[in-house]
Amino acid sequence: MNGYSKFLDPYVWQGAIYKSSINVAVNSATGEIAVFGNDWTMSFLSSQLNQVLATIPYPMFVGMLDATTGSVVATSANVSLISQDQTSILPVNQINDPFFQDLTGYLNGAYYAPNNNLTQQLPQLVNVLTKSYAGSQMFVSRKVNGANWRLSLNTVKFGDQVYIFAIYLDVDAVESKVNEVSARTGYIMIGIIAAFLMIGTVFTLTLSRQLDLVSRQIHLLKNLKFQEVLDKDTGVKGRSFIYELAFLQEVFHEMVVVFANTIKTSHSLQSHATTTQSRHVGQSRNGTQQQSSIARPEPSHVSVGIVKAGSFGNLNGSGTDGK
Repeated sequence: MNGYSKFLDPYVWQGAIYKSSINVAVNSATGEIAVFGNDWTMSFLSSQLNQVLATIPYPMFVGMLDATTGSVVATSANVSLISQDQTSILPVNQINDPFFQDLTGYLNGAYYAPNNNLTQQLPQLVNVLTKSYAGSQMFVSRKVNGANWRLSLNTVKFGDQVYIFAIYLDVDAVESKVNEVSARTGYIMIGIIAAFLMIGTVFTLTLSRQLDLVSRQIHLLKNLKFQEVLDKDTGVKGRSFIYELAFLQEVFHEMVVVFANTIKTSHSLQSHATTTQSRHVGQSRNGTQQQSSIARPEPSHVSVGIVKAGSFGNLNGSGTDGK
């Protein structure tokens, strides 16, 4: 089975642009020939382009033109691409649209050919795109209706025919959208930073108050002022709601209580030792006094009298004179 296929140039039929393909098959045994034809309306391609652009939030324009004749076969603009007599497709330089007019001005100014001579200008453009921008796009800055646009040009091969895609993007709209998003993002970041600062400030104030509470209680406990800090039923008064600080209060309280008990026990021992020593000293003094009273002799009672002369006999009991 032998055969071939071919795409025909776009054409106008009954007020619409069509593109057809022909497939011919030849039976090598019998010589029979079978022809298959297929027609596409190019308006379907224009509808698809509009649906794609509707999903993009920036103003865009797309045009598809034949790289040989310059005829526009599909576009996103709502313009007629057919001549008034409904027999031919309009070339790009004959369509009343600002973007197609700008593309015509670009072709007239960028390539060495007579103005509006598309058959000489477009082959040069295709040569530049296929050699210098193969697999990519060429971008050109343009100004349309006082706004800045970016023109993108690339080639697409459809069968054995080459088409040029011209895409315009509104740069001012993109920059405005970027600035809007940037400003919105900046406000959001400012709000987030302010929220974090407020949260940090509240946290700092709360923590500082809790630390001040704990430090004052520790200072009171250090001075052994238990009644101002401790509660008989619940333990520490004004317990911090921060777990670590509450644990610190509890530990320091226990430490001070142990220290106070130690001091109390020490005072008790010192007091007992002092009392015992005083008793020993008193007993020692009493013993010394007793020993002194035993060793000291009792005073003798001596009667002293005056005896008259001649009375010694009376002392002897005779009662007579010593004559």
